[in-house]
Amino acid sequence: MKVRDITDARIARANLSARVWSAAGEELGAGAEGLDSLAEFPGWSGTASDGMRHRISASSGRLRSASLAAGAAGDLLELHCGVLTAVQLAVVATVRTAEAAGMTVHDDGRVTAGRAGAAGTVAAVLSHVPAASGAVRSAEAALTAVLRAAMTTVSCLDTAFALQVHAVTSVEPGPDPAPAPVPVAPGTAGSWALSPDGVTDGVTDGVPEGVRVDPRLTGSVTPEVQEELLEVATAAAQELVLRGLDPGQTGVEVTTVGGAPGVVVGDITTADRITTLVSGTGSSDLGGLRDSAALAGRISAPGHATVAWHGYAAPGSLPEAALSGSARSGGTSLRGLQSTLREHSPQARLSVVGHSYGTRVIDEAAGDDIFALDADEIHLMGSPGMTAPTAGDLNLRATDGHAEVHVHKTPGDVIGLVADIPRIHGDDPADPDWGADSVNGVPPGQAPADRQWWETAMNLWGLTDLDVGDEHGSYRGDEKVLGALRGQ
Repeated sequence: MKVRDITDARIARANLSARVWSAAGEELGAGAEGLDSLAEFPGWSGTASDGMRHRISASSGRLRSASLAAGAAGDLLELHCGVLTAVQLAVVATVRTAEAAGMTVHDDGRVTAGRAGAAGTVAAVLSHVPAASGAVRSAEAALTAVLRAAMTTVSCLDTAFALQVHAVTSVEPGPDPAPAPVPVAPGTAGSWALSPDGVTDGVTDGVPEGVRVDPRLTGSVTPEVQEELLEVATAAAQELVLRGLDPGQTGVEVTTVGGAPGVVVGDITTADRITTLVSGTGSSDLGGLRDSAALAGRISAPGHATVAWHGYAAPGSLPEAALSGSARSGGTSLRGLQSTLREHSPQARLSVVGHSYGTRVIDEAAGDDIFALDADEIHLMGSPGMTAPTAGDLNLRATDGHAEVHVHKTPGDVIGLVADIPRIHGDDPADPDWGADSVNGVPPGQAPADRQWWETAMNLWGLTDLDVGDEHGSYRGDEKVLGALRGQ
């Protein structure tokens, strides 16, 4: 980078591009709304119409993701231009001051006395006069410091904004929101899981009976990945054993769920309770799947099956998690999964459990005015905020007509400092006036009067106790929370 790159930068033109991006985002959003209007098929019901509705919903979800990406890119570029304008003004003023004083501004930001013209000659002479040389050197150093600081600032801003632009303009299409239902082979515990052909063989050597890794997941991956998939299955089995349950009788399978690797613990065809787990930031890898598998093992039991679902592109970092694109596309896919579960097991109580950014996926899945999320109850653990103004605004379809909404928020969880900031996500579902059926197992109206002060203090402590993140990940090991997820 050269100093003249800053002084000559065409920031006004970039600002115009920012406005074009923002306008494009608005147009894409309008297109998504128009597409939603096509999803009405009066008097048409059945598998074909349901499939068409899911397809249209998936397409509108993709348009909304693109709308968000374009709008966010425009906002970031406008912000970048605003900062660069301030830097440019400072650099132009410094260069003019230096040149008026007869100094030379070099490409690398260094300023030295002397240049062509009378002023330059005077400056060069003064730099060798003992009485004036000190002042000249100080002026050189001060002007050089300003220009090089500006160049460093621009360089750092460029890197930072590049990362942000990459994050906000990454539009993942997501998996098919309505996977084709499959029959379950009789007597094969835990082998369902929405696999296209219902594979029931492929038992891995050394794994307890009833624990399976779908051979289609291992057939085209390296031995190292195969070993990781085996560890995922084992994580669920070990948790079952610790609770005195036989993995062979309960059933564990690592397979394809909604187009992505997932885990199913239990027999969904006979279960009277089915829980879907939705993980958060950084969960789109086998490490995240292993954590979900372990949680599935901690809550599953005879008659209670659990699906560890990873069918959306989870944000890979906290800056990405401040955006909603992944949640929007994931919400569409989650609705498709839950609809399929309801179709296969109409007798079962459907529970959806979200952790961290996963609660935002549930928020988006239940935020469609037309399509409801099939769920008899939802659990929100460590939520960064919900766009739904109240629990009653969630579009949930329960078999008894009344879906329950339960919130879990651990004192000291630093996510509490993010919730309730509308420009990030939305309202904190743990707030009493949000309307959840329970917060940490207690009806919101029965919480202590000083609870808000106490939670704020604990959240601040969560930032200073040298274990930032521990409280946010503690839900999956909290027996009180686990009991609620088990339906106890």
